[in-house]
Amino acid sequence: MVDPRRLRQYASREHVVSQSGGRDEEIPMASGGISGGASDSSNSGWPEQPRPSGRHSLDGRGGRSYAHHWPLCGALFQPQPHFLLTQQGVSRETQNLKEAPTMNTVAKFALLVVCWMFVGATCALAQANPTRPAQHPVEPANLPSVAQVVALDECDPLTFNAALGPDFCKNVTIGAFTTLSDLFAKAAAGTPDPGWDFEPDTLKIKEGTTVSVVDQGGEPHTFTEVAEFGGGFIPGLNAPGEDTVPECAGGFSKVAVAKTRILQGSQVQITGLSKGTHRFECCIHPWMRVKVEVK
Repeated sequence: MVDPRRLRQYASREHVVSQSGGRDEEIPMASGGISGGASDSSNSGWPEQPRPSGRHSLDGRGGRSYAHHWPLCGALFQPQPHFLLTQQGVSRETQNLKEAPTMNTVAKFALLVVCWMFVGATCALAQANPTRPAQHPVEPANLPSVAQVVALDECDPLTFNAALGPDFCKNVTIGAFTTLSDLFAKAAAGTPDPGWDFEPDTLKIKEGTTVSVVDQGGEPHTFTEVAEFGGGFIPGLNAPGEDTVPECAGGFSKVAVAKTRILQGSQVQITGLSKGTHRFECCIHPWMRVKVEVK
């Protein structure tokens, strides 16, 4: 058990550390204490503490240490490792918190730059390729259909023009032509010249199709619709025993016939044909015939 007297003696002593001549001194502050810097172990009953020499430091930087006087003070004044680590952790957290807004600002600025670059590229592309109004392709079914018929002949310009007038026959022949007399002779024999013809002989079209007739021969023709095929208005060119059909009667003196005439290099458009079979012939050369079937 600790002697109460010793505790009172220990409490009555105050240790003051001062620097004098590079060493530590103890100054007794109460009676019965240490006199002249020496401790009396026989009077106090407390074991004499060894006097340190030189300087003692808590942190190695020249600070004074009280551990050689009161062990308890030494323990209290020693820096605690966990406290230093905690301070370091707080410092790092504080630094991270300071750096976080900066990093967020940099990220936002970079994102803004990328957005502006994208907008600029889009505008440049739009200027390079201006928007054009949408063009709806026309379906082939919506386009007006046209079917062509060609009128051909092999008239001899020399003989035809001598009998019928200058420039009546404007055919350009290269060794293939028929004189006017031969044309009449073949027709009277019932074997008309095949060089006078409509091509094709039969035309099949859909309702609403336009028939375009082009004269690529050397002399005029007609493209006249008739109820039945028959003779034309020039009896010498009709087949034997063949009479003139009513649609060709009167020749060019009749307006209905004159309207169907086709001159060299010209064309005529036939529209509005109804479903069924339509017959067309030349009222000058009645063997020139074509049948149009509308479905």
